[in-house]
Amino acid sequence: MQDPYSNTVDFHLRDKDSKITFQPDTYRAVKKGIHQILDAVRPTLGPVSRTVLVDRYVEHAQPDILDAGATIARRVIQIKDRDANTGAMMIRGMMYRLNERVGDGTVTAAVIYTSIFDQCLKFIQAGGNPMSLRRGLEKGLKVVMDILESMVVPVNDRSDLSGVARTVCHDDVMAEELGEIFATIGEFGLLETNIGRARENYYEFVLGHYWPTGGLLVDPNVENVSSRKELFNAGIFVSDLEFKTADDLVPLLRAALLAEMDALVIVALKMSDEVMKLIYQSQRSSKLRILAVKGPYVMADKMKLGLEDIAVLTGAIAFHQATGISAANVNAQDLGHVRRFWVDKEVFSFNGGGGDPKVVRAYVDDLQERFARSEKPEARALLKERIGRMVGGAANFEVGGLTKPEMEIKRSTVKRTEATLRAAVRSGLLPGGGSALLACQKPLEKLVETLEEQDEITAVKILRRALQTPLEALIKNYGMEVPPILNHIQEQDQPGYG
Repeated sequence: MQDPYSNTVDFHLRDKDSKITFQPDTYRAVKKGIHQILDAVRPTLGPVSRTVLVDRYVEHAQPDILDAGATIARRVIQIKDRDANTGAMMIRGMMYRLNERVGDGTVTAAVIYTSIFDQCLKFIQAGGNPMSLRRGLEKGLKVVMDILESMVVPVNDRSDLSGVARTVCHDDVMAEELGEIFATIGEFGLLETNIGRARENYYEFVLGHYWPTGGLLVDPNVENVSSRKELFNAGIFVSDLEFKTADDLVPLLRAALLAEMDALVIVALKMSDEVMKLIYQSQRSSKLRILAVKGPYVMADKMKLGLEDIAVLTGAIAFHQATGISAANVNAQDLGHVRRFWVDKEVFSFNGGGGDPKVVRAYVDDLQERFARSEKPEARALLKERIGRMVGGAANFEVGGLTKPEMEIKRSTVKRTEATLRAAVRSGLLPGGGSALLACQKPLEKLVETLEEQDEITAVKILRRALQTPLEALIKNYGMEVPPILNHIQEQDQPGYG
């Protein structure tokens, strides 16, 4: 009788032992670890995917029910077999990096990765040259990338975006909502995803540029007791300075009055009671309305970058403590301008910044170039956020549900779908179901005819064989026989058919 738990993968922590491993045990262990991860994630491939249970090893805690390959792989900290763990971490790292950049396609990549590894391992064991294999794979990869690039279909309108979202989240309602959101905010628009307070999802659009903040430092408009404050046609002073004495503030107020401003926003780190008192007094003795708000973010490095972004958008000069400059040196030309500014306990936002449009455009272009070149997930995430705040336009999405665990799962699904939609808007869409990869097989056959070195020919054949493995896995997951369907698709000889 077949063991009902034969597909269970043991991801317990390994024993602390020390030993030296030699061939052939080394490559066998690496292969074993790669296949353990693949066996855990492969069932999730395809539109009719099967979920995977991941035990959290917490007493009385229910296992997580997951259908995202990258999420499943990330839950594997290490596996019990020390040597197999090396292979497991290799494929896990690949899936993690791909998920950070694209958000989807991680299981497809894992299937191709494993196929290429297994085939190359056999060839190297038989005496093949690894470097020649690499050269052949790189030549084949260039052909594949050119073919895939020629098949890309731009994704712009709401219906296309909803279709892309549906392939990831498998939820028609959520797919339609996210399709509308990204048709509005674009690739770099900000999307804040939070746990809602109702059964149904809820979303709203936020116009303008906004940043997280600690709220108001001081608000002299005591007659307005609402938690949200607004100013119109205001000057803005951008800094991470601490105003400790009244003398620190006087030059700033003088500059605003000389510029004949009716309202002023002061972005600062801290203000003493003496400075707050001066603001109250100036409020009573002049027509200058003032709002003092905390700078964006908490970490100093992020705050500095946020202040620079705000300064470019508003046409202001950013004053930083690290440079040793103080508000005593401020003049009217250092102040920026916003058409509308509002702040509450969590964020501040503005519309109509007074920055030079050419300068803003060049600044955003530079951020986008850095984003395209960056390979580090943390740097890419920060650059994406900065671009989104610079471009303006954002959405707030609140996931609904009956229980908190349900809403947490839906929230992670939204995050994963969001990454895929951003990649689709940026790079376009390829025919799914493995058919786009299958269309690259014939061009690879023509490449083989132009090669002379046998190891390179073998490498291209290995790549050709690996490109059909995602479709084979998808068909198996659907519970059907592979050869009839695969042969039928190949006989049609139509890119994207399937």
